[in-house]
Amino acid sequence: KPLLNRPSNMTCENATIGFVDDKVKSKINRTLQWLEEKDKHCHEKLISFAIGRARYVRQQQKANDNLKLEKEHSRLVHKQQKHDKTSRTKTEKNCDSGLCLTLIRVSNFVRIYNLYIAHLKMGS
Repeated sequence: KPLLNRPSNMTCENATIGFVDDKVKSKINRTLQWLEEKDKHCHEKLISFAIGRARYVRQQQKANDNLKLEKEHSRLVHKQQKHDKTSRTKTEKNCDSGLCLTLIRVSNFVRIYNLYIAHLKMGS
């Protein structure tokens, strides 16, 4: 109850928009008053259920996000492999056998060098 009686300009600066929104909604629809009318045992059960349910929802959202990221990563890896294979095939068609091996080695060196530079930039 003390939270509801605070002036609106004294909102905690670290409060998320969701927290403030839920606080306003609970005041409007009188959730806290309804909760206080319950006996202590029912009150504790409702609170523990709400906390557990919120935890479950967060875990499901995190698992779903991780699955989406995993699918995106595998799609990009497949795309890169296809691009590499296409460029390798094109290079092999355009070159003589001795020159072709030299160009493939140079292109692999350039790719490794670019990865190394990107790694250095991320580290600094």
